[in-house]
Amino acid sequence: MEKGFTLIELLIVLALITIILSSGFILTRKFLDYFYFQSALNTLVVDLNWARNKAIASGNKYGVAFSDTKAVYYLIKERESGEVIKAKEILAGEAEIKKITLPNYKHDDFSEITHGVFFQELGNLAGHNGRVRIGFKDLTAKEIVYSSNAGELNLRQVDDE
Repeated sequence: MEKGFTLIELLIVLALITIILSSGFILTRKFLDYFYFQSALNTLVVDLNWARNKAIASGNKYGVAFSDTKAVYYLIKERESGEVIKAKEILAGEAEIKKITLPNYKHDDFSEITHGVFFQELGNLAGHNGRVRIGFKDLTAKEIVYSSNAGELNLRQVDDE
């Protein structure tokens, strides 16, 4: 009797290992997509809070303006002058802004800007509420909800419409 494995047995074991590793890769990819998406949304919430805090500290209106055609947002000082401090892409432009229910805002230098939220020196939202719904790949969309009550921001998961 010979010791060892036959070629067929080795090929079956290799096939099983390949299937297990490939399913693990798919699950890891989905987890990474979720992590990147959540991280990008958290960055947006941090930027909104930054604008609110700058408005409180300086007495100037600071805000965040969005494009409904690109996955990009702009940090803006002074609504009227529209001084753009920084432009940021959401997930390198791969995300999709699905819905914006913020007041219209037009910028002279950036025609893609369509909506914006601006904070006053007391930290509230210049008298309006709204939301931005953002999607990424096949993940469930998330919504950032703005309330004019003291500039409250909430991040929540929503079903696509």
